[in-house]
Amino acid sequence: MAKKKKSKSTSTKSAPSTPTKSTKVTVTEVTTPIPTPTPIATPTPIVATPGSASELDYWRFTDQIYNNGDRDSTLNPDTSGLWEYAPEFVPLSRYDPRFNEIANAFHEGWIHQHKRADIIAIYHVDEEAFCMWQHGQKFNRYLKSTYGWTRPKLKFHGTTRACAFGNPGRPLEPCWNEQCHFCCILWRGFRLETAKFGGMFGQGIYSSDASSKADHYVKNLHNPFINQPRAILVCRVVCDKPQRVVGPDYHRRQPDSGYNCVEGLTKKDGGTVRYPETIVYREDAIAPVAVVIYEKEYIKAAKEAP
Repeated sequence: MAKKKKSKSTSTKSAPSTPTKSTKVTVTEVTTPIPTPTPIATPTPIVATPGSASELDYWRFTDQIYNNGDRDSTLNPDTSGLWEYAPEFVPLSRYDPRFNEIANAFHEGWIHQHKRADIIAIYHVDEEAFCMWQHGQKFNRYLKSTYGWTRPKLKFHGTTRACAFGNPGRPLEPCWNEQCHFCCILWRGFRLETAKFGGMFGQGIYSSDASSKADHYVKNLHNPFINQPRAILVCRVVCDKPQRVVGPDYHRRQPDSGYNCVEGLTKKDGGTVRYPETIVYREDAIAPVAVVIYEKEYIKAAKEAP
């Protein structure tokens, strides 16, 4: 019996010692004081130097400079190492949603009554290639500088083509002919120095929702016959803050502060143009993303103004 009591006594002494230590450790951890949070520092003002602020803030800042009238070259991002050649264009199936979107916009925008058009093919830029293209990179950066609120709009741009890019049976490779303004845009994007001089709203880059208006400026340089396939550019345009103007301004070089484009009001809205047009004054506000190849024919002799 004595041995049993001693054994019981030993187990009684050793049992409480273990939980007591554990309890003390637990209490020590729980009662550790919580550090006082460090006060938030006053944000440093953004300066116009890449690396001194985030990339997004830098481009927001340069955009503010532009809106205040400074056309400094720092607005163009450093695109070294990006593709200097044209992005790849691929044919769209008629079942592709992008084909339907562009075709519907083309037909709805064909508002001139004296001519009609039939689409032969639509080619769209490869999106990955567009993001690696120098001009595509500039466009995306400018779009990003609009705080992500803007969705670019699709508009049409007509110009002179000196080759057969996109015609049935011909390769989808832009030519190197400087007279081919169409392919120059596919290679280098839009350039203000080659923009329309003496335009109604100044030296800017013109586009329109009206495909039939843009068709007025489509030219086949070496094959001008009306029954030849024609090519029109479909462009993404950053134009969510339009300055709507009534009369012409041939010397305009940019929109007023707070706007990112100019829109000429049509005659029915009290303006001077018959059909809508949008003008941007910076190269990275517009980029070609698709090409529509079509045939046109006149259906009556009377011609309307562009």
